[in-house]
Amino acid sequence: TLIGDTDFSHPDPQLLESTGAARTAEGNGHQGEFTADNQYFIGTDEDFAPYGATNFSITSGTNAGAYPSVPVPGSAPIVVLDDDKLNGPVVYGGYGCPGSAPIPTPASIPGYEASLRAGEEKVVALQRGPTGDPSAPEPACFPGEKAHEAVLAGWDAVVFVQRHGGTENPPFCGSGGFVDVVVGVCTNHEAYHKMFGTPVSFAYPDGPAIGTVGARIEATAAFDGWGYVHLFSNQADANKKFAELDTFAIPEAMDENYAVGFGDLSVHEVATDPNNAGRAYLSYYAGGMRSLKIQCSSPDNCELVESGGYLAPSGNDFWGVETFTRNGKTYVAGSDRDDGLYLFATGPQG
Repeated sequence: TLIGDTDFSHPDPQLLESTGAARTAEGNGHQGEFTADNQYFIGTDEDFAPYGATNFSITSGTNAGAYPSVPVPGSAPIVVLDDDKLNGPVVYGGYGCPGSAPIPTPASIPGYEASLRAGEEKVVALQRGPTGDPSAPEPACFPGEKAHEAVLAGWDAVVFVQRHGGTENPPFCGSGGFVDVVVGVCTNHEAYHKMFGTPVSFAYPDGPAIGTVGARIEATAAFDGWGYVHLFSNQADANKKFAELDTFAIPEAMDENYAVGFGDLSVHEVATDPNNAGRAYLSYYAGGMRSLKIQCSSPDNCELVESGGYLAPSGNDFWGVETFTRNGKTYVAGSDRDDGLYLFATGPQG
């Protein structure tokens, strides 16, 4: 039985509060826990892409126009490029997995490198998957693995395209597995066909031959911050919606100066205090461990306030967090993907 659910509000409340920018919330709801008294629950949004891929367009040919796009978590943001813009003619590279048909090099495409204009990148399009394609029986792989094969072949950037059966708006091209600093953008399956002038199809076989040169594309990005935390009331309204009472992010997560080169500044998980309904603890990747206090002037007027934390001088990469009780005292365990398990004793429980 559905008790209730939540909606992501527009504009993104934390981004608006921190920066004044009004942008659509990305979502990325990951994990949550109820407070010890079941009056509230805290949800985490895990978001590894501090820049949203916006204004993705085909800029040449009969299919010129804007198409849906999203960032690919783990890839480099478009703003690492000198002109803050990804553009250039696209070549189809297939699926791009280690076991897939090889991605061609730019030099192997007749006339391709000579066609590049000043400021353009060498861009390869790689399809998500493979899954269910009889012409590609090899296992699917992470987008970062595809990007690595593209980098080895000499490409500057990757346009990932949604496979058959996936969501078209917004598209999704997977995440993770990146070992290179390479720009990546995800667009939908319709745009994939229109980049190469092939009929839009959602059945196999489809698409161009590997090595086909398609249209020119352009994509820009806007800063929208790393993942953060929501506080909700556990009392659903008549429409079965839980009211959002507050949000919390570490300051660096909403500061564009920390978007590149400081590790992942997204929250991952939350663990509430079993002995104090007003306390919660966060694992925040490179942001360390954070302790929050729920402060309320009334049941419907509450805020999340940081009350403590831990960040090693050499840095951290905290993934998991859990609370437990010994002799009436709350302890917090945090798993660091580099250093192992940390154990913290909590302070006064006021």
